[in-house]
Amino acid sequence: MNRREMWTLDIYWLIGALILLAVAIVVLVFLWTVLRAWLWQKRQRHSQSKYYKQTHRADGRPYPPVAAGICEQCGRSRKKIYYTESGPKLCLECYEIFWRDEAMKEAMNNGS
Repeated sequence: MNRREMWTLDIYWLIGALILLAVAIVVLVFLWTVLRAWLWQKRQRHSQSKYYKQTHRADGRPYPPVAAGICEQCGRSRKKIYYTESGPKLCLECYEIFWRDEAMKEAMNNGS
């Protein structure tokens, strides 16, 4: 082979290597994008689940509006006081007892 044929063969190998490199870069960018999208969806689901747990009771109903204040049941000052529809302003601990008692009374009334 003369020098011209070697040069032509080298150019073909170089072009092939560049095309392969470009395809590899496209595949890597695609995989990186898919991985980031999957991680984003996972974090989004986790965040929504955490928000739902903070804003809904164990029975699935939403908590009433909150504000800082003093609990009428135990008298403690809290950052989160629940303002119930029936009137009392309760902290989380007292509200849990309150709504569970209300749910039990409601179940007993519906059962009779």
